[in-house]
Amino acid sequence: MCYHILFLFQLLILLVPGKVAVSQINGSVFIKPDNFYAQLYNPAYFRTDEAVAFTFVGLSGASFINQGNFEIADVITLNANNDPRVDFPNFYEASKQRNYIRQDLTLPILFAMVPFKNGYASFFYNENLSAYSLIHQDAIAFLSNGNIPDDYRNFDSEEIKLAGIGYREFAFGYGKPLNNFLNAGVRIKLLFGAAQADSKYWSYGVKTSPDGEIITLSSLGTARMMLPVPVNLRENNSIQSLDSENAIAKYFGEYGNPGFAVDLGFSYQNNERHFFSGALRDFGFIRFGSNSYDVTQNDSFDFIGFDLLNAIRYPEEPDYTNSNELVKLIKDEIREVYQPTLEKRKYTYMMPVKTLLHYHYQHSTRHIFAATSQMSFSKNYYSVFTLSALQNWANFQIFENLSIHNLNDLTIGGGLRYVGTHAEIFAATDNLIAFYHPAENKTFSISFGVCFLLNHKKTVNEEKFSPRKGKISPYLPFYEEKR
Repeated sequence: MCYHILFLFQLLILLVPGKVAVSQINGSVFIKPDNFYAQLYNPAYFRTDEAVAFTFVGLSGASFINQGNFEIADVITLNANNDPRVDFPNFYEASKQRNYIRQDLTLPILFAMVPFKNGYASFFYNENLSAYSLIHQDAIAFLSNGNIPDDYRNFDSEEIKLAGIGYREFAFGYGKPLNNFLNAGVRIKLLFGAAQADSKYWSYGVKTSPDGEIITLSSLGTARMMLPVPVNLRENNSIQSLDSENAIAKYFGEYGNPGFAVDLGFSYQNNERHFFSGALRDFGFIRFGSNSYDVTQNDSFDFIGFDLLNAIRYPEEPDYTNSNELVKLIKDEIREVYQPTLEKRKYTYMMPVKTLLHYHYQHSTRHIFAATSQMSFSKNYYSVFTLSALQNWANFQIFENLSIHNLNDLTIGGGLRYVGTHAEIFAATDNLIAFYHPAENKTFSISFGVCFLLNHKKTVNEEKFSPRKGKISPYLPFYEEKR
């Protein structure tokens, strides 16, 4: 039965398109189904000790993931005064043909899980931010030069990809055992978009005429955008300014873009050693209609230099033009090329579907070995495959992991977890080296938090008991078969 479920999950993920890849948490966390972060990502994960679990912002922690093919330190460097600055020449020297970066932040604001009708009911409220950027090496070269050198007389930036979304989710879930081996769970989520942007074919060009007398500047591209603050437009519908007063309050108060999503999950264990689990997450959409726009840029300007004939006249002469006004006029003409226009538009954003497949083998009461595959399906496909090992001492656990990101980046991480009578505390990362200098690492993540427990009974430390060497006879008196 487990294999049929795995096949169904693989089939579904091939049929669902998305828009922006969103990263996921450290794979080692899924070894323990009673970890509250693992429960956020798989609705079939729940406690088995009838404890009530809850946490809230400030103690619930966060999950942050950075993944790319360049280092942040390549872009932002320190000057002679040790002040940070954007350094395009340095970025160009270290860049590749295609340069991308993904960042994902999840903040659990409120989480609760309680026993309910032979299972567990759960609720959580999360704030989510996700961003993705792609820029080609030629575009970096263009930005690193104040003047266009001969090699770039005819220049095309190729597509510059910028995408991101900020949204909140209110989730209601329920999970329970279906039989002795299989647990299943479902979660219904109400989504509210707070900000979103997604560009398409966004590019810039510079073309010089054969005689070198005319330089044509051009821009091209479309996008969709929703901002939580009002946008003030010019007569031609280009952006004049943003009303950024109380922007944070407006962001968290934005509920005009509703959506809906479903999470499905299962876990399967046919004996004490082998454990399988899987989840299909964020199968849904957000409908943007509040302060949402279609964005278009499609303009060009032929620059022929400055005609100073009328500027060198005396002010009293006819047709006199002030040189400062002439420069301002040309600058305004150039600026218009890079001023996209906006048109109010409602649109539907399809959530990137995410999948989780996990297996672990319990070698002993102390040692567990695991393999976890997480994928996010969209135009910007993202995957993480993690091999983990966990050591268990009473209620304290340490784990190590080796993660492969998109088959092109390898990281070594670890973490720890403590489960006491009244609380669970954990922290996990997939790149221990990044703690020394995050900006000099292409890929790193961290997840951490504290969850409170009510009516929780500590598990007995089985290592205090000597293992039996014989077998229990079913014919002894007072024997009862447990199912």
